[in-house]
Amino acid sequence: MLSEDEKEAIKLLEDIKNNSWTTKYIMSSDSKNADILLNLITKQQKENEDLLREKEENKFIIAMANNEMLGYNQGYLDAKNQNSNATEIVMKNRQAYMHKEEVEFYKRKIDFLQKENEEKDKQIDLMTEIFYKRFKAELLLEYGFENEEQLKQYFVELVEKE
Repeated sequence: MLSEDEKEAIKLLEDIKNNSWTTKYIMSSDSKNADILLNLITKQQKENEDLLREKEENKFIIAMANNEMLGYNQGYLDAKNQNSNATEIVMKNRQAYMHKEEVEFYKRKIDFLQKENEEKDKQIDLMTEIFYKRFKAELLLEYGFENEEQLKQYFVELVEKE
């Protein structure tokens, strides 16, 4: 993060660079120096941001390593209490964790697929409704009926004849 003085200096350099009346009084080499300084400042800011991001990533890695160590320590203590192998206990704990993660993954996948199926069901219902209305309209036109009731009556009579 930049201090207020640094921000003011950058603003002044940008003003010098951008103001045409100022550049008349400043030698071209000073203007080039201002550009170089601005480029150096932006480069330094990017490096600082990268370093901060790397620092956060390192903190995360350290936390993961600490958790892993706690897992091995817990495995050692469990093994000591059960008179068995610490590595075996750690592996069992790790497998249980992996199974739990796998179950969670498939639960999320099932939820996603169920939502996707609901959307497809809605689309199918809509398409069926559109097809039914279109078919009904074609039948009305084909048989020359004025309304749906006449069409129903016609088909009821056909079924009764058979």
